[in-house]
Amino acid sequence: MLWRHSPGNHRIRRFLTTEVKVSNLNRFPCPHCSAPLRVRDLSRRGQTIQCPDCSQPVLLEEQDGRLVGVEPIQLPESLQSRVGSSFPVRILLVGILVVTWIVWFLLKPETVSTDTATHSETSVPEESLETSGGTDVGPITIEGDGSANETNEADVDGNGLLQQRLKGIYDSLDRNLALTGSYANGMDLTRDESVPRWSWIAQLERQENAGNLSLDWKAAWNDRQNDSFVRRRLEQYQNPEVTRLAGDDRYPATHFAGVSGVGPDSERLSINHPRAGIFSPFRTVQKSDIVDGTSNTMLIVGVQSMLGAWARPGNATIRSFNQEPYVNGPDGIGTGDQDSMLVLMADGSVKQVSAETDPRIIRRMAAMADGLSLETDENGTPVEFDDRVEEEPEDSSDHEPVLPLLASDAAPFSIDERLEQRLVEYRLVNPTQVGILLREFSEIAGVSVDHSDVDPEQLDHRVTLSLQDVDLLELLKEITASVGLDFEVQARRIRILPKDDPSKSPQD
Repeated sequence: MLWRHSPGNHRIRRFLTTEVKVSNLNRFPCPHCSAPLRVRDLSRRGQTIQCPDCSQPVLLEEQDGRLVGVEPIQLPESLQSRVGSSFPVRILLVGILVVTWIVWFLLKPETVSTDTATHSETSVPEESLETSGGTDVGPITIEGDGSANETNEADVDGNGLLQQRLKGIYDSLDRNLALTGSYANGMDLTRDESVPRWSWIAQLERQENAGNLSLDWKAAWNDRQNDSFVRRRLEQYQNPEVTRLAGDDRYPATHFAGVSGVGPDSERLSINHPRAGIFSPFRTVQKSDIVDGTSNTMLIVGVQSMLGAWARPGNATIRSFNQEPYVNGPDGIGTGDQDSMLVLMADGSVKQVSAETDPRIIRRMAAMADGLSLETDENGTPVEFDDRVEEEPEDSSDHEPVLPLLASDAAPFSIDERLEQRLVEYRLVNPTQVGILLREFSEIAGVSVDHSDVDPEQLDHRVTLSLQDVDLLELLKEITASVGLDFEVQARRIRILPKDDPSKSPQD
């Protein structure tokens, strides 16, 4: 009796009551590691807890009035942070299914009838096919039979950037034509000179950058003080299909050249000559001089060999058609395709000329006043009509004789003066063949350099040089000494010799 009423009795009674409640816990093993788990409240069914031993998620489900633990369905990583929270899994799964169905519905391919597709393709407005210049109707393919067939842009796929640059050149030439009344030829920069010092591209560059250039137009293009101008790379004048970016003169090259006509002497021909083309530093050509029509006359061609600086006059920026085959042939004319080339016509259109095109047709396209069409059934070619420009001499018996105008005597040639020219700096960034250096030296000095007595292997040897404030004679000494060669200065040329060559004349 005293046991029931003692103060400790209450403590024991409370302990027994607690034990009874614990016996009603939901006990079950972890489905991952079998560790014993206990959950008191049935209201947690459907929730996910984390096993304290293996840290794996356990889904609580009710079976026969008790909670048991099962492995939950694997959730996406983006939702795994929800594990162990009160986020309802069933609602989550339903949401995932709904989102999946919506995405499938939006992205499923639609069936379009053939008639609808055809109509969509043919209903493109014609305005979308116009070119920036407003004069081109698309590339023209000149086939082997000489006929011209219009093609769409896809027929010259991959040449989009090339055509764009040809169009840009035409726009620059057209602006200059509107400003001056004649095609750029480079002589506008040196009106008082009998020898061109700049190219037609340099003339356009001066026009496009008026007031922003600091250079001496009266000096030659490769004068030292003009380096900052001529050593710029002009992407507008480079063909993306030609990988070589520097010319034989080691200046930034142009991959496009103006057409001077047919034959190596075409630059010197008169305007009305049947072989004359549009470009020449020795004639001023206006649009009215293109008798054959601007749509039948070549303006610009691509070049891929014998490259030179864009500022340089002559063959670097002006080409003529001299030897067959004309496409990818010995003249170095082409735009990177083995079977054809693109050319810019005088009306601004771009034409595709096949390598199989009749050479007579190409010659007619290069000449601006031969009077011949581009049809193969018409006989004649500019080369065959050279005698047409020969005019009957007038009867001058009644005329007073006209005294010939004699040119003034040229300054006497002095090789010593040429070799005394000084260079502020001469530096080779990369090892260069001695043969190339001697060729550059000949060009800089304006003196013929003969190295026929030298073993070609010595000329192939690569050297590096870095000189400052030297004259050309000192430069030549450095070049030859670098590979064990010698030289002899003669009256009008420099002779390169092997070291201690017995044929060398004694020096004064």
